[in-house]
Formats: sequence, structure tokens, C-alpha cells
Amino acid sequence: MVPAFLRLRGLVKQHIDSFNHFLNVDIKEIVKANSQMLSESDPGFYLKFTDINVGMPKVEEDFE
Repeated sequence: MVPAFLRLRGLVKQHIDSFNHFLNVDIKEIVKANSQMLSESDPGFYLKFTDINVGMPKVEEDFE
């Protein structure tokens, strides 16, 4: 069944679709499940993540 699926869709297409699903759906669910960070030193202070965005790759080659 898997070989037939790969012949139909292609391995590269499957990998790209899987990665895109991770970026658009799964990583948001991970952040949502772990959205609140409590402070150990101040119980009244916390940090809450509301969303995540993965941008385009960027390369900087300035070695000065």
C-alpha cells in the first residue's frame, strides 16, 4: 500500500506536504499545549504564547 501511495504522489511531494502540515497545524498545537510559562521567583508573573509564525529562511554572510 505504501509503495503504491508513493508512486501516485511521489516521495518528495509527500515530504513537502508533511512538513507544511507540521508548520501550519502541528507546531501551533504544540505551542497551544505549552502556552503558559510560570515564574518560579514571582508566582504572579507568567508568560503566555498566543501564536507562532515560521518565516522564510534568511542567510546573512557578513563576517566583519
